[in-house]
Parts: sequence; structure tokens; C-alpha cells
Amino acid sequence: MLARASGRPTRARPGAVAVIACALVVGCGGDRRAAPRQDASPAIEPAPATTTAIAVVLATTGDVRIQRDGVSAWTAVGPGTEIRKDDTVQAMADGHATLRLATTGAELTIEPGTTLRVAGPSAPVQASGGRMIAQLADDRAPRRLELALPPGLLVLTTDPVHQPRAEAIIEVAADTSSIEMRVGAGEVIRTTGPAIAIAARRWVRFDRDGEVADRGELGPSPTLLAPADGASLRVRREVELRWEPVAQADHYRVLIDSGEVQRRLDASEPTLRVAMASGRYRWTVQALAGDLAWPAAPARALIVEVDDRPPPLTLSAPAAGATVVGPHLRLVGDSEAGALIEAAGRRVTADAHGRFTLDIAIARGLTNLVVSARDELGNQRRVTRSVLWE
Repeated sequence: MLARASGRPTRARPGAVAVIACALVVGCGGDRRAAPRQDASPAIEPAPATTTAIAVVLATTGDVRIQRDGVSAWTAVGPGTEIRKDDTVQAMADGHATLRLATTGAELTIEPGTTLRVAGPSAPVQASGGRMIAQLADDRAPRRLELALPPGLLVLTTDPVHQPRAEAIIEVAADTSSIEMRVGAGEVIRTTGPAIAIAARRWVRFDRDGEVADRGELGPSPTLLAPADGASLRVRREVELRWEPVAQADHYRVLIDSGEVQRRLDASEPTLRVAMASGRYRWTVQALAGDLAWPAAPARALIVEVDDRPPPLTLSAPAAGATVVGPHLRLVGDSEAGALIEAAGRRVTADAHGRFTLDIAIARGLTNLVVSARDELGNQRRVTRSVLWE
């Protein structure tokens, strides 16, 4: 999300309030509001009421919706739609929108999966989750932007002579917040402890308590390749994480956050197989060169379902201990759909209902058969069956 703000350097001047979250449920001041379903068809946006507009929509692409007062039905929005107190705007999977805040001229460009709530006209912008870019630029007058983040108040300022531009990338997750100062400098004013200054071309990561967890200089970040953001994986035990190599890096740090525990793993190559339990995760990767740590890539969401259960396997024919006539024997049974069935060097795939037949060769006398069923993850079950060809 791209935020562009303007205003004189004084806290007394009215500002704009927005809560930006990439989650589908938005919380603000103890409130929780459900976002619209992806497959729900929005109603047509009604004509604006007489309430003073706090922001106006400049442009949209794709599916973008609004909920009036946090309680009304979700409706479609387009250029010219006015945003008023307590309205919530949601950019769906393919949606983008650019809004301009009336009191400051700040512009907010929201990307797919982003929710923005305008709570009122007199407080700093509040970011409770997600990733955004904040930019200020003016060569005529000083500008100021305040962002309320979990670790404290991030203040960005510009000066026509010494610092006409400021640009920061902010990412807020459940347990961490990170700030990268791409252009200009910024400062985080915390409720407890001293303020944290962030110089140009520096980055800082805060933990859930607002303490500095890591910091360094800006540099190249890896491009994450797989799994895709929001992927849902069914695995036997391990998940393979992959990213583009960074030429200057000599190793990587992989960060995996479950919401309760954050793991740090080192990797020498741009791939890592990690054992994970079933659950929801966010993961990212940092490139490192010696002791120099560069900013992590934008985090990705991941849902893991561990399936280490072998597929079912039952044989309905031949019966155990049956006397048969060779040299050919037909096995008939049930497993799960798509399971690979093997016996006596022959293979067959179970059909959509899990049923299978497999013809094998046997020798005269007693034959002890081993039949196996293997699923797509490699989980395997074996059963034995003895038959006699007299």
C-alpha cells in the first residue's frame, strides 16, 4: 500500500485516521468486523449522505468494497465514492484503490487483501497489520506523517531544503513490526523507553513488546519463490521453502512465525526443508553477508496440514488361505482414491472410489503375498495374504 501525506509539522493540525490490515477481519479499539466473502456479489454503492467526507476514492481496479459505519452491507465502490467516519474499505483478491484524505491530502493506495477503516479525522494513521509504503514529498513546505504502529508512533517529516522526500516501508505482523527507511530518516516514539531513530538506508525490526529485535543496513532482499503466499499444503512431514539467491549473500536466515513461536533457521543455499506441525504460519528470508544482515523479504502466509497416516488397504479376494488355480491370480480390494497398489512386482492405481484389481503371477505351491498401498505423500500400508496352488 502506498501512502502519500502532506501537512505542516505540528501535532495540533487535524489528521486522518485509517486502520490498514491484510487480514480479512479488522480490529480497532476492541472492535472486530468481518470482511466480505470473496464470492459474494456486492450491492451498488448508494448516494453519499450529508456527513462530511474524510476521504474520497480517486481510482479503483478489480473488486473493491465498502461497509458504511462498520455495520451496513458491503457495497461496490468506484472513483468519487466518499469515505466517512467509521467506514471500512476492502480490496478483494484482485482489487486496488487509491484514496485521498481530505484534511491532509494524504493518498493511500491499497492492494489486494488490504482493509482500510477510516475512524475519524483527528488522529494519526493507525496500522494494525499488513505492509505499506509511506511517502512524503514537497519542495515548497514542510510535511509530516504520523503512523501509529504496535511499537509506537512512527514520525516521518520532510523539509524543503534539507530533506524534501521521505519514504518508508512498514510491515506489521502479529508478533513483529519492521520499518525500512528507503529515503530520509524517521523516528519511533514509544510509550515506554527512549525513542528509536532510524537513519536513511537503515531498517529496524521490533518484537511484540516494542523492543528492538534486529536492525541493520538496507540491502538486497530475497525474492520468495515457493510456497506461494497463502498456500495450503498437505505434507507428510516437511515443507520445502525456496527463494531466489542473492548474489552478495554468503548465507540466509529463515524466519518462521506460528503466532506463538518464532523459529530462526540458517541456510547456505536458497532452499530449505523444514519439519512443521499442522497450523498457520508466516515465513520470510533474510540475506546475510558476514555480520551484515539485510531486510527480510515480504512475509508470506502458509497453512500446513500434516498427513502421516497410511492409506487404508483391504483385500476382498482371494480369501486368506484360499486354494487357487494358477499361474495367474487376480487381487481385488479397496484403498483410497489414487493410491498406488503393488504386489509381486506389479502395480496399479486405485480408482476414484479407491477400488482396484491387480493380476499377478504365482508359482505352484504356497505363496505368501505382500500387498502395499502408497499415497501421494509416501505414506504406506502393507497387508499379507497366503494362498495355495496345488
